[in-house]
Amino acid sequence: ILDEEWHQLGELINFPKDVPLWKSPQYEVGTVKFDPRFVTGLTAQPQPDNVKEYQVKVNLWFSPANTNAAIHNKHEVPEFLEVHTQIYGTGRMQKFHADDFNTLYEDVLMSPGDTHIPFASVDEQGQFVYPWHQYYADTDCIWMANEFHPIA
Repeated sequence: ILDEEWHQLGELINFPKDVPLWKSPQYEVGTVKFDPRFVTGLTAQPQPDNVKEYQVKVNLWFSPANTNAAIHNKHEVPEFLEVHTQIYGTGRMQKFHADDFNTLYEDVLMSPGDTHIPFASVDEQGQFVYPWHQYYADTDCIWMANEFHPIA
C-alpha cells in the first residue's frame, strides 16, 4: 500500500478519510462471455440467448484488522458483477437487509484462496442488482476484487 499507485479510498471518491481502506490500481485482464442469470443462480442451466460479453477488471484492496469497508448496494452504472478472492488474512463478506449493521443476515467467512459466490441478482432488464453488503476485515487483509463489466 506504500506504492505511489495505491490510494486510500477517501482520496479517490467521497468516502470517509478515517476508514483505513486502500485500493491498488485496476487492471483489465481480458473478456469473458457468460449467462448472467446462470452465474447468479437464477437458472439451473446457461441459456445461449442470455450470454453476454464482459470486460474483466481486477484490483487489490488492503485494510487492517477490524475494518468495516462500508455497507453499499451500488457500484456504478451500468452495474457490474463482482466477486472477491481472499489473498491474505481472514475477512468476511456480509449481507444486510438495510444500510444498517444491525440488519446482518449472511456472514461469509473468507480465508486465503476463498472466492465467494456472486451476491448480485439480475433484474428483468438483465442488469445486476445487489443487496446491501460489505467486506469486513477480521485480521489485516488483502483481497482481490474481480469485476465483470458489461460490454455494450
